[in-house]
Amino acid sequence: MTRPPFAEFSALAIRELTAWIGGSALWSERLSDVLREHFLPVAEQAGLDPDEAWKALGEFTGPVYGAALEDLCTRRYEDPPQNLVADLLKKRSFRLPLLAKSYLEAMRDSAPGVYEVVAVQPGHGVTIRDLLIGGDPIDVIEVSGSRQIVQWDKLAARVVEHGGKRVFTGAVFPLTTERSEALIDELRAMLHGLAEKAGMAAEAFRDEAANVMREAAPKIGGLRIAQTLASLHRPLPKLTNRDGDPFEFVEARYPLTSGNGKDAITRLDAEPALRRTGARPTTWDWVAKVSEHPSGATSPGGGIALDSHPDGDAGHVVHANLTLTGKQLELSVNSRRRL
Repeated sequence: MTRPPFAEFSALAIRELTAWIGGSALWSERLSDVLREHFLPVAEQAGLDPDEAWKALGEFTGPVYGAALEDLCTRRYEDPPQNLVADLLKKRSFRLPLLAKSYLEAMRDSAPGVYEVVAVQPGHGVTIRDLLIGGDPIDVIEVSGSRQIVQWDKLAARVVEHGGKRVFTGAVFPLTTERSEALIDELRAMLHGLAEKAGMAAEAFRDEAANVMREAAPKIGGLRIAQTLASLHRPLPKLTNRDGDPFEFVEARYPLTSGNGKDAITRLDAEPALRRTGARPTTWDWVAKVSEHPSGATSPGGGIALDSHPDGDAGHVVHANLTLTGKQLELSVNSRRRL
């Protein structure tokens, strides 16, 4: 599926916004201030030098920058110009198509939220419900992300209306850690206290809740940074085979003493544990029933035990692969002990 027809206008809007900031010392400084609000507390809590932590983010600095930019779009300062989007539209709106301008206005009025995925239509969009404010589930157009998001995922995101559809802005990320749950509980408690105010109408509550979430944007952005840094420093899992041996590819080659390949094929085809898988070259899988070969892998320390099944047959497991080429038989296994 192609991108929604209005996606090019949101991309254009962000390019114009970025260029506008780059040409203004004031807005560049304000963006740097917002970025520090998102980033510095995380680096300090992790005991990392800010410059080293920023370098460690590598390719992920883009999403961090994007979250700070979206936060800046919603802020209103006492000293003029008071709002980034208003300043740009006042002086450059003639350069922008209507849908690009409407996207910037939606960004200006947006607030981050915490959502749970109720349903997914891969390649089209997702249905989500607000975990903090409540209300009916809503449909959101998300072409690429819907191929990765799964049902019951929790997401931090901004949802805006653009081109007559609800869409995510760029700063979408999954909430996957205990720290995520702690932040959700903190935000829920803040909004619960707000909801208990006597006499507050539903519309007024939603407006106030949006303000609370805008103020929480640095915390949400910081959580994204913390999750990213943690994942980058997480050690790779230990890989084992079904026997619990370290996973490594090992090959052995055995020359045919008689030089008669046809005789070797006949004998190997007659072996019950071998399944022919190819003809040129001639190949076999050495298989066993899963029930007769229980896994000995315990995967300590969060390791991963890998199995190989022949043609998706979950009832059997592949011990080895054999290939007959010319005058030799090649045996490929996934641990030295299997040789």
